[in-house]
Amino acid sequence: MRAAVIIALLFVGLSACVSPASPPAEASTIPRVCLGDSCVRVEVVSSPEDRERGLMFRSRLDEDAGMLFVFEGEGIHSFWMKNTYIPLDAIWISSDGRVVDVQSMVPCEGDPCSVYTPSGPSQYVLEVRHSWAVEHGVSVGDPVTIPVFTE
Repeated sequence: MRAAVIIALLFVGLSACVSPASPPAEASTIPRVCLGDSCVRVEVVSSPEDRERGLMFRSRLDEDAGMLFVFEGEGIHSFWMKNTYIPLDAIWISSDGRVVDVQSMVPCEGDPCSVYTPSGPSQYVLEVRHSWAVEHGVSVGDPVTIPVFTE
């Protein structure tokens, strides 16, 4: 119940989030996810349809931007790169805000597409531009600050 309320509150505050059809909002209105001193502005997706679409059909992702996938509970949440044109890093995050796994993902150039499966259960997945995790020293076990964890 608490997670549903937090997710609902996130959506109320996310009407200004960046989307392919809208201009960027003021930086202060866009949620940020931080790993240590490194933060990214995020679009938050939690519906099955939005999670399935993810970053498909986009030709670029800003250096300080990403997408946060929010799931109803912890589980093994696998990803693929079908119709995704840009290479990405995926950072799986547990419900208590710790990095579970980090993987680099490349665009799928033909069926079947590779499936990227984390080494353990997570409730959140942060997608950022390729090499971001290495450049910022992200490691399994690192704490993550996500708007979902703060009230």
